Amino acid sequence: MVLFAHGRGPGNTPAAARSAKTTFLGSLLTLRIAARFGEGRAMAASVITSGLLWVSALPLFHADWRFAVAVALQGLGWTAFMTFKITSVALRQRLCPEPLLGRMTATFRFVVWGSMPLGALAGALLGQRFGARTALWVGALGELLAVLPLLLSPLRGTRESRP
Repeated sequence: MVLFAHGRGPGNTPAAARSAKTTFLGSLLTLRIAARFGEGRAMAASVITSGLLWVSALPLFHADWRFAVAVALQGLGWTAFMTFKITSVALRQRLCPEPLLGRMTATFRFVVWGSMPLGALAGALLGQRFGARTALWVGALGELLAVLPLLLSPLRGTRESRP
C-alpha cells in the first residue's frame, strides 16, 4: 500500500481511510465477541482469524480484480485483530494496580513500538534478499505463530479477569 501513497501526505491515503473504518468496525464488535466467548478465547480467535485472513490475501495481490479482494481480506483481518488489541488493553488495565497503570502502559508501548523498527528492518532485509512476496509471507505466517504464547497461557480460558 505504501507504493500507492506516493505524493500524498502521511495519514492521507486510501489505506489510512480503510484502516480507520476497519478499526471502528472492530471496536463495535469487540465487546460482544469477548462477552460471548470469554476474553482469552476472543483474543486467541482474533489473532488466528486475522492471521488467516492476511495469509489468504497474499496470493491475491496482483494488478487485476484480485487486488480488490486482497484489500478487502486485509481490512477484515484488521477488523478481527481489533478484538485482541482492545481486549488485551482492557485486561491489563483491570489487572494492574491503579498507581502503576502509567508505568505499565509506558512499558508496553516501549516494547511494542520499540520493536517495530526491528521488524521493519527484518522485513526490509528479507525483501531485499528474497523478494517482497517472501517477506510478506514470513510476516503473515509469523502473525499466526504469535498466537502460541496466548494459547499456551492460562489466559486462554479467561472469561473476565478481576484483580
